[in-house]
Amino acid sequence: MMEPLSEIALSAPEEVKIEPHYTWIALGTGCDRYRDILEVSNSDICIRFIAGSFPHALDVARMAVEGIRSGKTLLAEQAVPHYVRNKVTQ
Repeated sequence: MMEPLSEIALSAPEEVKIEPHYTWIALGTGCDRYRDILEVSNSDICIRFIAGSFPHALDVARMAVEGIRSGKTLLAEQAVPHYVRNKVTQ
């Protein structure tokens, strides 16, 4: 099951430090655009970049099934979205 390793944050690519004790797969436009910087600033970490790939609803659904099976549920009215990019657009 995926678990957050830190608070949600918006960071410059060179400030992103990746936890070394896990296997990492990186995908999406940010990873495509900043791959070189991420690799340099995390040179001691093994990261598998999948260029041109993006997360899909099926990926989220698979994570949800794991959460439901492990009892990590909440009522719909308790669900709160996290808008990470709000600071960029304001």
